[in-house]
Amino acid sequence: MLARQLAVHGRRRTARVEDFELALRSYGLQMPIGALTRSLPSLRQLRMPGGEQLCIREDADLDVPALTQPPQVKVPVKRHIRVHWIRVDSEEEPPPEKKAKKILQGSEMFSNDIPAALRKKIQVPSETAAPSISYRLAAQGVPKKEQILIKPSFVEPLSVEQQVYLKEIVEACVGQDDRKRQQALQSLERDTGIQVLLPRLSRLIYTSIRCNVVHRCLSMLIYVVRMMRAVAVNKAVKLDGVLHEFLPSLMSCMLGRVLCTRPESDNHWALRDFAGKTLITIIK
Repeated sequence: MLARQLAVHGRRRTARVEDFELALRSYGLQMPIGALTRSLPSLRQLRMPGGEQLCIREDADLDVPALTQPPQVKVPVKRHIRVHWIRVDSEEEPPPEKKAKKILQGSEMFSNDIPAALRKKIQVPSETAAPSISYRLAAQGVPKKEQILIKPSFVEPLSVEQQVYLKEIVEACVGQDDRKRQQALQSLERDTGIQVLLPRLSRLIYTSIRCNVVHRCLSMLIYVVRMMRAVAVNKAVKLDGVLHEFLPSLMSCMLGRVLCTRPESDNHWALRDFAGKTLITIIK
């Protein structure tokens, strides 16, 4: 009743949502969820020549091309055909796998009469074999990918003298004194007891090459490759256990994109050539 009174007070024939909202608010109630007010039509005022004002509705703009064009229907990109067995003379045709298995069972050759080594190589007749069966049989002879595990080299404990020798050799090879460097390289070429030091020396060379390639230190790379050359020339040393560290180091020095800070002026080609010759020495 209160909403009706509000509508009459507002000189409206019918009650609106606002009237019900005001009536409920006067009773201390909230408006139920979902009650919305319909938007009023937009009006435009026109002034007539006689001074009168005329209110008219604004014309709504319509998109004519969108109305004239039919809606686009999505067409499937590609058809998918699935093979399925059918019924012939009220009998269900078995799938290709069961059909091939039934033919093998009905043949004269039984799997028990065949040696165990040849049981997996039984070929299904081509006229009755399904494509899936033929593919599986052909895939049996394809080599599979296997993960290669590198056996870590055995690191023997070093004595105090060997530790001091290794420290002095490395410091002399990368130091500033040319005379000591030549003596250290000659020691690596001729010493017959380097095999015990080889795992630690190989790890040191590998780490040094990786760090200096990142920092683009050309001089240190040349010094380390000289050490590798001296070890490779030594006839008393076997490099079988450290090739997984020597070869990547040499390949990095040969094929690295940037090995120095100034490629235009620094002679990085000498390092690449020397690393290639060292690799040839190891392969021989």
